Amino acid sequence: MPLESQPLLFTTQDELESIAAEAGVSLKVDDDDDGTLSAAELEFINECIWEATDEVAMELLHVYTHEVLETSQWVRRQTSYLALNKLGRRRGNPGVYCEEVEKLEKRMKRIREGQDYIPRIAPKDDYGPKMSNLRIDHNYGKSKIREDARTSVDSASDTDQDLDYLRSTMFWW
Repeated sequence: MPLESQPLLFTTQDELESIAAEAGVSLKVDDDDDGTLSAAELEFINECIWEATDEVAMELLHVYTHEVLETSQWVRRQTSYLALNKLGRRRGNPGVYCEEVEKLEKRMKRIREGQDYIPRIAPKDDYGPKMSNLRIDHNYGKSKIREDARTSVDSASDTDQDLDYLRSTMFWW
């Protein structure tokens, strides 16, 4: 049994053929020029799809969930360009979609750094404003710094939290 579970792919062979045409995809991998694709040739197309999906996932799973990325039309289209670029480089030819891949790599870096976003999908984390009201509670001998959950915005719990571990970074005494 394989160690990996069956993940969702961000593109399919049909989507590659919708961009480059069926003949465009098959010509890139048809080694014997018989007009049909053998099992090994189909496997290479699948490897390119997997590799493109993995590259996009490595960059974007920090911000979005896998299921949300799989349903995004923008992600599917960009992954298709990346897979077609890998198919085109198979025989030593320069990639056909180099400009699209370069733009994708730059944008994925900006998304990962929080400077950009993918249209029409929500990130996995809540980026709303958060505020913690701290107070010093002298009823405790050691852990005196507390977060007042009743007056804090988007607090992790409804009870006061011990935040005295922050003392060394916040105060001198």
